[in-house]
Amino acid sequence: MKSLFTFLIICAIFISCNSKNEKRDFVDNETTTYINTHKLHGIIFKPNHQVVFKSPDDTMSVLDFVGEPHNIGWIPNREIVFSFNNAFIKYWEKAKTDSLAELNNLTPILWKTIKPMEKQVIGFVDTSGQKKLWVNIGNFDEGTPPEVDWKKEPIIVNDGGPYSYIVKYDVAKDSIYSLTSY
Repeated sequence: MKSLFTFLIICAIFISCNSKNEKRDFVDNETTTYINTHKLHGIIFKPNHQVVFKSPDDTMSVLDFVGEPHNIGWIPNREIVFSFNNAFIKYWEKAKTDSLAELNNLTPILWKTIKPMEKQVIGFVDTSGQKKLWVNIGNFDEGTPPEVDWKKEPIIVNDGGPYSYIVKYDVAKDSIYSLTSY
């Protein structure tokens, strides 16, 4: 009986510690939610986020980055972001070499590993009412100029080479429907 009680106490402490760590790994503020877990490193931009380029008069809504007709924005929750991440890992497994991508009729992804990639996520609703995600993926900590903070504004890259991508994800279908290098 005493060992059962001790076991239950240890389990309660372990669960409590894990839930505290998970909450700390999702830092929420007015315009973004920062995610830093062993499975995902990224930022969710909320639809009300305004991006300032050169001056306060030169601003855009974060939804202007979506690049396809849309109605409104929405804030993806943790489960949806992790579902996207799992779908991306499955896509990556089928497209991590030119020959695999060709075999699976996919755009090739040239990374050898997917662990160091950061993700910028914007939720939007397309004109038919379907929830979608627009996701910037790349190694932003190393690949952006020091004056650009990828955690505060979406990255715009004219020529990111083979290691920067825009991925579009259909939430209802749990699938990636577009991947382009930028």
